[in-house]
Amino acid sequence: MNRGTLCPAVVALAVILTGCSSDSAQPKTSTSAVIPTSAAEMEASPVAPAMPAHVVVSATSIRVVLNDETIGDEFGYFEPVEPVVAAFTAVFGGEPVVSTYEGIPLVDYDWSEVSIATDGPAQPPTSPEIIMHVTAAEVHGIGIETKCASCGPSLIEASIVTSAGIRCA
Repeated sequence: MNRGTLCPAVVALAVILTGCSSDSAQPKTSTSAVIPTSAAEMEASPVAPAMPAHVVVSATSIRVVLNDETIGDEFGYFEPVEPVVAAFTAVFGGEPVVSTYEGIPLVDYDWSEVSIATDGPAQPPTSPEIIMHVTAAEVHGIGIETKCASCGPSLIEASIVTSAGIRCA
């Protein structure tokens, strides 16, 4: 090779190798925020997480329904009481007042207008672990609804829930 063709080849190789080098300065690119403009883009945009909207009490379960209408939690009356207490503490935004009674295994968890009681482990099919009492249609901004075959879904002013069913007000 002569000097005339060697020099451009070396320069070209140096440029290629420099471009592959991790130590070389990379060009800075600017990115702009993408602002959704169409309904489809807005739906695809990140949104705040769903929050509890209401509690649905039925003859077979207790459901925490989120503001996007999905089920956040669902509990049966024969399940352990502790997960329900934890869920209601989060939903209603505070710890319940806990009452125990000397000589009997009864424990009451009260959130003002909503309470859960338990008198020990469930003994299906007749003795649930969770006994629920509701005396308001809304508690701390969370709606309370009942759902039963005889009265259909309704907001309640007072109802008592047991494993046998619901008395709709």
